Amino acid sequence: MKFHFIHGIYIHIPFCLKKCPYCDFYSEPFHPKAKIYDQFVLKELQAYSHLFWNSPTVYFGGGTPSLMEPSFFEKVLSQIGKYTEVTMEANPATVDRQYLQTLKEVGITRFNLGIQSLQPDLLKVLERPYSRKEALLVLSWATQIFENGGVDIIFAIPGQTLTDLEEDLKILINFPVKHISTYLLTFYPHTPFYEYIKTKRLNPISLETQRKMYFFIKYFLEAHGFIHYEISNFAQPGYICQHNQQYWELKNYLGLGAGAVSFYDGHWHKNIENVDQYYILLKAKQKPIAEAENIGGKDLLALKISMGLRMLKGINLEKLGLLNKWEEKQNTHYMSALVEEGFLIYESPFLRLGKKGLFLADSVTREVITALVFE
Repeated sequence: MKFHFIHGIYIHIPFCLKKCPYCDFYSEPFHPKAKIYDQFVLKELQAYSHLFWNSPTVYFGGGTPSLMEPSFFEKVLSQIGKYTEVTMEANPATVDRQYLQTLKEVGITRFNLGIQSLQPDLLKVLERPYSRKEALLVLSWATQIFENGGVDIIFAIPGQTLTDLEEDLKILINFPVKHISTYLLTFYPHTPFYEYIKTKRLNPISLETQRKMYFFIKYFLEAHGFIHYEISNFAQPGYICQHNQQYWELKNYLGLGAGAVSFYDGHWHKNIENVDQYYILLKAKQKPIAEAENIGGKDLLALKISMGLRMLKGINLEKLGLLNKWEEKQNTHYMSALVEEGFLIYESPFLRLGKKGLFLADSVTREVITALVFE
């Protein structure tokens, strides 16, 4: 049997008060069956006894993990054994001070609050179930209780201005927040927001304003001591999210729960996106896997580039065995233009996105993969 060492464990909690109209993640309304979810997550964990871990990072994501009782997290962490960083995502509408205190006592070390916006009119657009006042109250509790507290915000919300964004950031940095994730609002097919755009109920922010907002966030947070370490992520020194860093470095991770994804040593699989079916399969002592794929050769190399270029430090071409290929390709007209115009920066043996490339990361990365892997 091949030895697989796991660096991180992700637990997906797919329950929400209601699904946000822009969300493309798998989730279900919170219902009584959520109360037995821990039993099945633990069954699934036991099914991976052939994998090995020693003090992995743990991440409870969703969905809305903060709908679960603290005992849920305690049971899962107890089964994992030793662990390092333990992150939990939360919706401000679902927690109080005592709940947060109990979470710390059961082992949560890193708390991430999905604030998204502090502007009342934008919270209504996003259909978030809390007010600005409520969000800030929860943030004050969280940053008092957890030494490592972070927030998520969304930008380019229809109706949002640069002034709105600046006001939100100024408020957030007045708290001892250690990490800020900033996500460009995307209109995914099959979401209500996608239909809102098609029917003109919402008007998207222009591409140029999106770009201005992105770089405003970057320069504002850097000016206030945050390190921009991944396309969408900023951290105070010493507070980079270790768990997510492992995704971008393509280290082995195990995903548990309905809809969770795993990747280890080129093997990728995704669990079924249905809680009832997830329960049925585990009761039958079957793994609840819906899709699986072994990724190797050029596809694995392309994935390493795609994930690695998300990090501001970039990729080590020598470690990837691509240094000679880059030196051959960098003198071609297109690759040399990407470097000369600031979309890419090459400092041997590292290749990373330049300022212009950060906002156009997907298209620039595709060009790099095509040139270095598939040509």
